[in-house]
Amino acid sequence: MRRLALIPCFAAFSALAALPKIVATVNGTPIYQSELNAELNRNQGEKPTEALNRLVLFRLAVDQARHEGLDRKPEVRQEMDQVLYRRFIEAQLKESKETLVPSAAELKASYQKSPLIRVRELVLRTDGPETASTRRQTRLDIEKQLKHHGDFESLILEYSQADSLRSSGDLGFRGMNDLPTLVYQTGLTLKNGEISRPLTLPGKVVWIQKTETKNFSAAPETYLELLRARLTRDRETKWLSSKLQSLKRKSRIRLAEENS
Repeated sequence: MRRLALIPCFAAFSALAALPKIVATVNGTPIYQSELNAELNRNQGEKPTEALNRLVLFRLAVDQARHEGLDRKPEVRQEMDQVLYRRFIEAQLKESKETLVPSAAELKASYQKSPLIRVRELVLRTDGPETASTRRQTRLDIEKQLKHHGDFESLILEYSQADSLRSSGDLGFRGMNDLPTLVYQTGLTLKNGEISRPLTLPGKVVWIQKTETKNFSAAPETYLELLRARLTRDRETKWLSSKLQSLKRKSRIRLAEENS
């Protein structure tokens, strides 16, 4: 009987030992040893008392922020939702052992679709001080010379009204993130040395000439990171749509007319 009586006591002691250690409480909210350890790891060499004091101040500030209603502000709620969203994604991926990070082959394929291209531009302002008839005549002169294979760089030096005139219209290598969509998409369709049709943009008409496409192996990491982020975002959207399909069907979702 004595032996049997010890079993529940031992089980209770084991359960108690398994509880996370509390190092402090602030208005009833516990601060755990794991939080203190994480703070000490972030600040090597700091005294535990200093780290614990900062955690206490952190908890007091959070409590005061809630007291003042900051947690109900839309921008704060959005930030909190973003944290919950990321944690949900991480937990789901860990459980399913999946990854959203694109492979090297996928990144290369994405770059081949959206490479860095080098272009020259000839720009005519449509909002300048010239009369409409003057602008129209200038445009006709340019198009006539282009039709007769006039030298594009010479035409830029004679007519262009953009800051790029100082570099003979050369914009250097540009990607989808730093050219107007119409200009970039048009540039992708051109062969090296080919000149585009006139492109109408706000306040100007533009002709471009593609001169070069940068190889994937020479692409800067900053641009590859942009492509990697876009691939990850697209894969995340597709993955989430599959994961939450049944939940989406059960939910009431209303879109404003202009977004539907």
